[in-house]
Amino acid sequence: MAAEQLLADLEVADKSSGGAEAHRNKAPAIRAKLFAQRETGVTFEDVDGGDVTDVESPAVVLLRRAVDARASDIHLDPHQDAIDVRFRVDGRLLRFDRLNRRAGAAILSQLKLMANLDIAEPFRSKEGRLQLPAALMGYDVRLTTARAADGETAALRILDSRRLRLPLDSLGFSPAALSLVDTMLRHGEGLILVTGPTNAGKTTTVYSMLHELDNGERNIVTIEDPVEYEMPSFVQMGVDPRHEITMTSGLRTLLRMDPDVVLVGEIRDAETAEIAMRAASSGKRVLSTLHTRDVASTVTALRDLHIDNRSLAGNLAGIVSQRLVRCVCQKCCRREMPTAEECELFRTAGRAVPEVVTHAAGCDHCRDTGYFDRVGVFEVAAGLPSVNVAIGEGAGEEDLRQLLRQAHVPTLVDDAFDKICSGRTTADEIRSMHWVSVALPRECLVASPIKESPASRSRPELPDIESAYQVVVFAAPDDPFVLCDLFVRRLDMHPIDAMTHARAVPGVLRDRLTHQAAENLAVAVNEVGLHAEVVRAADIPNFEHAEAVHHARCLEEGFEVVELHGDKESLVPWSQIELVSVGQVPQEEGRRFISNDEVTAARRAAPMQPFVTQLVGPELWVVRRDPVKPYRVNHQRMNYEYLGSRKTASATHNFRLFVEDLVRRTASAYVTPSARAFLEHGPTRHYEFDSVDQLRQYTVFHLLIRLRTQTQAAERLDPTKTTTN
Repeated sequence: MAAEQLLADLEVADKSSGGAEAHRNKAPAIRAKLFAQRETGVTFEDVDGGDVTDVESPAVVLLRRAVDARASDIHLDPHQDAIDVRFRVDGRLLRFDRLNRRAGAAILSQLKLMANLDIAEPFRSKEGRLQLPAALMGYDVRLTTARAADGETAALRILDSRRLRLPLDSLGFSPAALSLVDTMLRHGEGLILVTGPTNAGKTTTVYSMLHELDNGERNIVTIEDPVEYEMPSFVQMGVDPRHEITMTSGLRTLLRMDPDVVLVGEIRDAETAEIAMRAASSGKRVLSTLHTRDVASTVTALRDLHIDNRSLAGNLAGIVSQRLVRCVCQKCCRREMPTAEECELFRTAGRAVPEVVTHAAGCDHCRDTGYFDRVGVFEVAAGLPSVNVAIGEGAGEEDLRQLLRQAHVPTLVDDAFDKICSGRTTADEIRSMHWVSVALPRECLVASPIKESPASRSRPELPDIESAYQVVVFAAPDDPFVLCDLFVRRLDMHPIDAMTHARAVPGVLRDRLTHQAAENLAVAVNEVGLHAEVVRAADIPNFEHAEAVHHARCLEEGFEVVELHGDKESLVPWSQIELVSVGQVPQEEGRRFISNDEVTAARRAAPMQPFVTQLVGPELWVVRRDPVKPYRVNHQRMNYEYLGSRKTASATHNFRLFVEDLVRRTASAYVTPSARAFLEHGPTRHYEFDSVDQLRQYTVFHLLIRLRTQTQAAERLDPTKTTTN
């Protein structure tokens, strides 16, 4: 639908009154379409009505590709100039594609329409369930959107209803653990808890338990936030705060509906825990999930929710703690003798070394990852009188773990090693799990080619500035993810920090390193096709404490500067100006202090407003040569009296005249690309920066380029001159 037609419809809807109620009700939807068409450039022939679920629409194509890749989640992450699309496959987040902002915004608008969300409000977080075409029958997709720094981000959870009808014996339980679970379910009452972190497979396990109990003679009710899967044989209630349906109030209602089995989606607070425990003590079979590390820590978590020890001992029917690990691909895996590192891993864990272990290879079936699908790793505890007595007496976590070991309850790590011995997974996969790294000594994990999470590693102490070196990268990569991976591997950076550094390239990497570490990093950067050099940290100009000036004049004899507090005035000859850099940055508005006589009683009662970020505005950095010193000139804080008759009421216009004067008088200075773009009225994106700090780093980097160019020119004139790092 053309924008002109939408505007005409909107005018009719706005002017309608009386009997034209139907027309007035259309106005919000028309405004939403206008907003999406303006923001994304998409015409609504493509996304309106039923066409949004067409099998050829970009949003549906994205969902189909995710399903084909066996993805459980889709992430749409906005950046300054693109939107990254990532799939979570077998628990690992993999980059799938990078879209330009227009295409990404169009797909996100289509997804919102499929979820019946208001696309005219991008600043509010939203959740919804997508209406899918017949080509995706059997799947449910939940969409969550939020406002991020660089735009609107979205996450989609893909739910395959077939996964919830898996029999318990296909989830990965050992025969002994499966027998314990069967005993729990046959026990007619009590609380069964399935625990683990997010994405540990808890929901799959709980629904498999419910299907085991669903014999047609039991009333099974659930309260969930949200309802993961719609099951026709269950009575399911979803949390809905808009209608005052909370986990607690919904559970109270369901308990009055004569249930035999109750599923509480998750125990999150003390009130829900207390009601679930009361239901268990009244003869109901209650199932729920909880976020804890293992069986022993589950007892501590329930105590933290103010559940009495005697109630815990009497009503806990059993606890299943679980994780998920990747299964080795059976089409390409190799069965070989264990390596020396794998032998040491088994010995350190107190396990006998198997004669043969499975190693991942890679083929088309597993997309060259060596792994396909996932399997559960479990710790199951039930029917242990000694443990129940200890819980009733208030025993701590470590005491409970000791009792569980004495009762020969296999831990998560024990079950993980059993999965290696049975050929379901590999030692490398188990070694990469952080919950294994906590349970085993660090020495047996060092040899793994898959490193532990960078967030869990402690960073080495940085050398002092006199003995430190930094790496300068002189070109930008086509794909910043290449550098991101490099920084994670070589510098042990957290992935978020690594991406921040990668997006700052070209530039000076902030980390101070030893000379050898800096050399290694520079070599690695050069290997990916970028030019990097090692520079002594002391030789890199430090502009972190540059003070803004409020008065500057372009005189015949030089650049006159009065610093912010007015206590120092200096005249810099034009020949001493080394560099001129201009950027558009966020501006801050300071408080205006006024006397009590001007303040009314109402204004005295109102809280004082803090500094607030305003629209962006231009800022100038001027660097003098000898000694090297920066002057920071903000367009709002300048006194432009020297402009005389040229001065106008616009600070931005005066600032441009000031910069033109400056550049014209200092012909020998290096004018950065951003300053040239500003003077030539180029696109704003060529001189716009996210912060003053980013402009400062940009200025330092171009000053280094200037000094490097001058050094190379001097060496060409006099080859006997050399430089050392």
